[in-house]
Amino acid sequence: MQKNQLRPKKGPKPLGPYSTAIEINQMLYISAQLPLNDEGDVVGDDIAAQTRKVIDNIEAILNFRNLELDHVVSTTIYLQDLDDFNKVNQMIAIYFSHPYPVRTCMEVTRLPKNALVQIECVAYTEGDFVYEDDDEECDGCACE
Repeated sequence: MQKNQLRPKKGPKPLGPYSTAIEINQMLYISAQLPLNDEGDVVGDDIAAQTRKVIDNIEAILNFRNLELDHVVSTTIYLQDLDDFNKVNQMIAIYFSHPYPVRTCMEVTRLPKNALVQIECVAYTEGDFVYEDDDEECDGCACE
């Protein structure tokens, strides 16, 4: 079993002793991303702008490995204020498509650089993903 570290040349660098992403056994584990630009500064002053930047950063890491957001199977979202939950859902619905990744979302006391949101994710890296479902809807969830 080999653990491969991804180090994209563009995008924010880790703020500490951790990897941006690790690939192992056809899975890519992306560390929680903040809404940072390449210089490490927070981008956006509201939850929508910061969520958009976080997802853009995740997408850049995926693209470095020739993957897309559709390869993401799991996300963990950290919010400084759980009242932003619905706004984040709206952004997720714009960027991700059905079937949506599984997700955990939690409110935390504080995030690095006083960001409003931070998202980590897991993506598969090989093989064909086949979605089979009798119903094209979102199974009763409020994702629309």
